[in-house]
Amino acid sequence: MSQILFENSAQQNQFKQWLSETIDEKFQQYIKTIKSSTNELMTREETAEFFSISLPTLHEWTKNGQLNSYRKGNRVYYKRSEIAGSLEEREYSISKFSSFSEDDDLW
Repeated sequence: MSQILFENSAQQNQFKQWLSETIDEKFQQYIKTIKSSTNELMTREETAEFFSISLPTLHEWTKNGQLNSYRKGNRVYYKRSEIAGSLEEREYSISKFSSFSEDDDLW
């Protein structure tokens, strides 16, 4: 992996700020895209893949009320718009990137 060298800490801080803002902007665009398909349903498998989790973990999240599921016959579905809301609530967003300090080593 290559390293980025900065002439001074001001450049490093400027880069960190730009990176944080860029990630936040892209994440917000992604959430808007997901929310625009409000009535679209996702299967259990699609939802688990979306979160990169196993089906048992998805079941636990549903059982604990972290996600709402909907039944249609014998099948279980999740609303894509609620999945987006769940992402915001869980703060999978860039919150962990938005509070860089000068001591943080990105690389």
